[in-house]
Amino acid sequence: MLSINDHSRYKLSDLRAFNESLIFCGKAIDDRGDRLLKELSIESSNRLVPILFDADTYSLSIDGVMYASRRANAVLTEFFSENDGLNYVIDSTTLGLVELLYLLRWFKDNYSGSVEVIYAEPERYKSRINYISDFGKHEFDLSSHSGGFKGVMGFTRMFSSDKKSCLVAVLGFERARLGQLLELDEGAYIRDIIPVFGTPGFKVGWDKHSFFQSVDTLKDKSLPPHFVSAFSPIDVLDRLEYIKRSSQDDLMLAPFGPKPLSLGIAVFLVNNIGDIALKYDHPKKKEGRSEGLGNIHRYLVMSGT
Repeated sequence: MLSINDHSRYKLSDLRAFNESLIFCGKAIDDRGDRLLKELSIESSNRLVPILFDADTYSLSIDGVMYASRRANAVLTEFFSENDGLNYVIDSTTLGLVELLYLLRWFKDNYSGSVEVIYAEPERYKSRINYISDFGKHEFDLSSHSGGFKGVMGFTRMFSSDKKSCLVAVLGFERARLGQLLELDEGAYIRDIIPVFGTPGFKVGWDKHSFFQSVDTLKDKSLPPHFVSAFSPIDVLDRLEYIKRSSQDDLMLAPFGPKPLSLGIAVFLVNNIGDIALKYDHPKKKEGRSEGLGNIHRYLVMSGT
């Protein structure tokens, strides 16, 4: 089993404490990603290992080499055997959800110890429109388009339309994502929706953006909402475990919220493989989607019995 046992905050200069580490990262697409990866690479004993999942080809690139995603566990086992004895750090700022899932699944199945996960907040997100209106205050230009709701190998589950399921939707700033999922389902498999909101947010008032973006889609369709801290994967992991224990229905999980919550969701999914269906739309994140670098969060993920 995986657990999240600690949460603390770093300054950018604190990252220089990492040494002799394998640091798993994605592509930097904004200022915070650039600054974070540059700081992590200052220490010459560190090695940055880019990982990228391609939803169109179902392939996984690890350190520049492309593999079929079905081989993820075997390839990671070989990779770690060649890089034994180092510390392991995951930069969730630049990695996507699927890459987190594959890494954390490997650690759960093959490793006993701790893994450091870091996340850097943005100072601000870019607005989708450049004038102030009631809607414009709450919509941000985060993704260019969706890769579509495609299954992630190892995290899929078949459902029957005879017994409809409950969708747990962890929500963020993009209203279209939940709307597209519900349009595709057309009531065939989803009976109820449990919305989960991140509040408090990274900054005062940011939680209102999620509420505003989701209220029309959820109207007359959802059960009472749940609330967790937007920067606490521990909160969302505990909440998801509670929902699972309390529900008589099969559960689908749609992670549309901020990355710290995606970390908790990834741990939950890895711990419950085969029990929970992941509904994910593989968004294409926009270059320069945020500006500045805010707090840096450090989470300790433990693997072992």
